[in-house]
Amino acid sequence: MSWRVLTLTNPGRVCVKHRQLNWTDEAGNIQNIPIEDISVLIIENPYIQISSAVLADLAAAGAVVFTCDSSHLPNGALFPFHNNSRYTESAFAQIESSLPFRKRMWQEIVVQKIKNQSAILRLVGSGAYKNLDILANSVQSGDCQNIEGVAARVYWGALWEKFNRNDISNVKNHALDYAYAVLRGCVARCVVGAGLLPFYGIHHCNKLDNFCLVDDLIEPWRPFADFVVNKIDWTTNDSLTPQIKQRLISVLLHGCNFNGKQHSILNAMPLYAESVASCFKNKTLKNLKLPTIKSEPQIINTQN
Repeated sequence: MSWRVLTLTNPGRVCVKHRQLNWTDEAGNIQNIPIEDISVLIIENPYIQISSAVLADLAAAGAVVFTCDSSHLPNGALFPFHNNSRYTESAFAQIESSLPFRKRMWQEIVVQKIKNQSAILRLVGSGAYKNLDILANSVQSGDCQNIEGVAARVYWGALWEKFNRNDISNVKNHALDYAYAVLRGCVARCVVGAGLLPFYGIHHCNKLDNFCLVDDLIEPWRPFADFVVNKIDWTTNDSLTPQIKQRLISVLLHGCNFNGKQHSILNAMPLYAESVASCFKNKTLKNLKLPTIKSEPQIINTQN
């Protein structure tokens, strides 16, 4: 199973030789990495040379490749497509699911997101987690009362004093956006890998969004990124340095409790997507498995 997360920050050239990703920087230093070990590749520098053949090999190996904008924030992703032998079956089951079924699935996802937010507040010592526990128990089918939004206001106000998620001048927001983008790309890879249609959501339905289902399924994972951002000392950092970005990317390597076992997020996401596909196929939510936070998320052995 692939497990390595690579970030290319300096100018150089990438090629594939003998099933090894060959990275050569401007000074001529060479690094070789087995392509089957790579789960995520982030191309941060605009002066990196990489061919379509390399991208095709990475896709065939199941890796997701991120491109970055001029601010070095992920702005695009290339992920494997049609690598599921039951793609048509899974896609039709998804499309044919009833609206009440999708609303109940969204309810389960929102409840788990709020429970994970509550767990984060408990870990940082905020008593506001009790309010989130109450809100989690009040979510109805389809979250018609937008309890998710109510919980968000409680959560952000308790996590950081005077924090506004819409404040683009706050470096914490840049950090959250970076970590969320990494999570989103990996969820997209797993959604397609499970034979699901990323644009056909269960709650999000923006016709201009090609990843509505991805934006639905990412929700319970966001608190893991919040925890990583919260652990960074922002009193001495006012920008996303390469070191901070590596910490943000490491969210994929943190552990979560999934179906009663401890997994890295990177390894749990495919299982999560498969459980969603199983729900659509069997028309029951009993197969839905969601990530939970039982203890402080820490980097674990990603090869398991």
